[in-house]
Amino acid sequence: MIELEPGVWSMEHGDDPMASIRTKAVLEHAGGLGGKRVIDLGCLEGGYAAAFARHGAAEALGVEARRLNFERCELVRSSLGLENLRFERADVREVSAASHGRFDVVFAAGIIYHLDDPFAVLETIAGICEGIAVIDTHVAEDHSAHCPERTVRSHRGRDYEGGILFEYEAGAAQRQIESSLWASYGNPSSFWLRKEDLVSLLGELGFASVTQVPTPRPYFCSLGCASECRVLLVASRR
Repeated sequence: MIELEPGVWSMEHGDDPMASIRTKAVLEHAGGLGGKRVIDLGCLEGGYAAAFARHGAAEALGVEARRLNFERCELVRSSLGLENLRFERADVREVSAASHGRFDVVFAAGIIYHLDDPFAVLETIAGICEGIAVIDTHVAEDHSAHCPERTVRSHRGRDYEGGILFEYEAGAAQRQIESSLWASYGNPSSFWLRKEDLVSLLGELGFASVTQVPTPRPYFCSLGCASECRVLLVASRR
């Protein structure tokens, strides 16, 4: 959530993107945002995209599928009056280099673990990224309380281990899906990669290095997992 005016915030709860460890990671690893294009995939109410615009990005684009979240994005844009900030209502699976161009920074916080096919979106991230990709996601580590059901999936001839998280009942009404603001969009279950497999996949997709940013424990975990279940990674093209 971001402060629109003194004491008025864009959402009821959440972290402040202007002071977040995620934003600090973006600024540090990108070397600042001046003159750079930034895309926020699954931007929720647009707080991080707005923070990137405030930090001087030439263009900060937030992509969000849910109607209510998108309406909040538009409220953020109109309230802050930032000319370098814009939002698009779309599923992140619709983004491509052909339709959106390439970006110096790709920001994907809280979206990868809500996908049934994270491989496809990670391929998209690699395809649109010219600089760094900042990925904040849950991972299927041992003793995770979130997704105890384990499985293996193949991609480009290699096996990747992960877990299955059930988000909502198959066949759920669109109204229920739209109102579940913190769940997946269009897929009733999601596939969580193990951290090691996620890092390996990013390398396979052409990133030269992947750095894990130290985060406090617990890091956005509400179930008290014994192991590290969420990580903040910076993948660099160079």
